[in-house]
Amino acid sequence: MFGGNIPENELKVMEEELRTAFLSFCNHTPELAASYLQSFVGRQHADETKLGILKFRGALAQAAPKELADFTIDTLVENGERERRRSRHSGPFPEEPFEFIDLKFLPASPHRAVS
Repeated sequence: MFGGNIPENELKVMEEELRTAFLSFCNHTPELAASYLQSFVGRQHADETKLGILKFRGALAQAAPKELADFTIDTLVENGERERRRSRHSGPFPEEPFEFIDLKFLPASPHRAVS
């Protein structure tokens, strides 16, 4: 069907669609929802995926509330390694009032310049 290869962009779309479907109905399989969230512990290069999950949690709060809380804390709270890397580059204080991750959760401005 795919000739043994799925183009990377199509694979990413499939992954996102499957994740959205799972998150929408995961309250029917709480053990699987909890296991999915716990699978991110120690996983590297998953920041965008984790932020995507937080933006669209679906039924996770109903399916696995404790695991979602732990996942949220792990995703949003600076860990020691990230903190050390940041402090090497910007001193003890961030250059901006918000970190990059904070800006991911701010809504788009409703104000638009009208010419």
